[in-house]
Amino acid sequence: MEPPGVSKKIHEERSRFVRAASLVLLSLVIFSVGSGCSGNGQGGRGDAAPVTTNVQRANPDILTEGDRIVIIYSGIPRPPPPHTEQIRQDGTIQPPYLSEPMRVAGLTTGELQDALYSLYVPKIFTRVSLTVKAEERYFTVVGEVNTPGLYPYIGTMTVLDGIASARGLNNFAKKNRIRVTRADGTTVTFDYSKARDNQEYNIPLYPGDVINVPRRLY
Repeated sequence: MEPPGVSKKIHEERSRFVRAASLVLLSLVIFSVGSGCSGNGQGGRGDAAPVTTNVQRANPDILTEGDRIVIIYSGIPRPPPPHTEQIRQDGTIQPPYLSEPMRVAGLTTGELQDALYSLYVPKIFTRVSLTVKAEERYFTVVGEVNTPGLYPYIGTMTVLDGIASARGLNNFAKKNRIRVTRADGTTVTFDYSKARDNQEYNIPLYPGDVINVPRRLY
């Protein structure tokens, strides 16, 4: 049997060991929780969540509203002249010899070519060769942006994309009264700040559109 003094000393050593181990464990738990919070981006420096948009990104070869297309007829005696038309805002065109408008937005030029052939042959022509081409696509940004001008339309774009192409708004821009004029003459008012904060306010940009950023009064 150990002397009373020795037992007391052993008990004190065990108590100090338990307290030290508890402190180490508590420190590890706090460190782990803190690291997890900062990694989720909740007030820390973790990676920001990706920004989504309400406009679907599309294949740049797919036709969209505002595109100008050319239909070329060949392979027959006295072929009709090439037909050039801009796709309307409802996604349709009116090809020659067809009684009803044809929806073409969302098709590639090859798919439109095949669709036209099936409508023309054999009801209108016994045979015909068709070529469908899309002209180069552009949009314009004017007013209070850093680099106004004409820009190529690439794939599916939004008005925020268009403004970014012009290197953003300058310090004099009136952000909540931006005008977007469509190819058919209709005008839409765009609020830059709302669209930056909430992608639901972002709107599609079409080929031929003009983004006009007015100057604020003060």
